[in-house]
Amino acid sequence: MPENTFTLFRTFFMEIKSLFPRNPHGDFAENSAQWVILRYLITHEGQEVTQKEIEQATKRSRATVSGLLDTLEKKGLVIRIPSQSDKRKKNVQVTEAVQSKHQEMMNYFTYTESVVTKDISEQDLQVFYRVMGQMIENVRKEKKHV
Repeated sequence: MPENTFTLFRTFFMEIKSLFPRNPHGDFAENSAQWVILRYLITHEGQEVTQKEIEQATKRSRATVSGLLDTLEKKGLVIRIPSQSDKRKKNVQVTEAVQSKHQEMMNYFTYTESVVTKDISEQDLQVFYRVMGQMIENVRKEKKHV
């Protein structure tokens, strides 16, 4: 058993990575940060979504989101179009390539989650979610003091 929380988290993510050595959509999104942005855009399809909204929703910096969007745009996965309501802003949308793969990508996530949570009771999962939520909140509070 790992000695501390950090080791436990690291071990958990290393095991997941080894279980799924190659993302079947690797040509699509190469890392979790790209996946998070694509998922956010898919769930907000039909709405005007700006880079700033993505930054706030994903809790990532302007520079990080800009770089991720540049990469996704080069891959033909997102486009930036002028906002109808404010010409100074650009909206970000997924392309048809992402839309056509959306269900396949969601199936992959569902499968991964089912493997990770297999044989864990709903009660234990609720405890896990509560504890993880508190850990996240602790880190957020501490970041305000740093």
